Amino acid sequence: VKTSEGAKAVGNPKFGCSSHLARYLLEIHKYDKNKMAVINLKFSEEILKILKDWGKTISFYDRTKEPEETKNVEGMTVQWGVREAIKQIGAVPDVIYHRGDVGKEPMIVVFGEQAYNLARLIVQLAREIGKK
Repeated sequence: VKTSEGAKAVGNPKFGCSSHLARYLLEIHKYDKNKMAVINLKFSEEILKILKDWGKTISFYDRTKEPEETKNVEGMTVQWGVREAIKQIGAVPDVIYHRGDVGKEPMIVVFGEQAYNLARLIVQLAREIGKK
């Protein structure tokens, strides 16, 4: 979270807490076996710009275009979204984002090869945001 004192963590990571992120990781892993870690972030154009400047491959999907048969099945949005994001750029991205939909929060999902390296990237990102 961005505060007047810079970026601050609002919680601790915990293994097994997010089935949502687990679905992202399982789906992206079908296309790139090297992606073994994932984290989600609050949507921000600033974060996307920084990640792009750092050379991360970025793609997105539009939740407003999600087919009803996918929307109505719990857990299917992630699989559909990952496939759509890959189709958008013709490659497996490092970052996938969406701008939300009615009742759905916009988010950024960042993938990495190792949790440690992804955690370091997030610390660097927090420092960069904290400078502003």
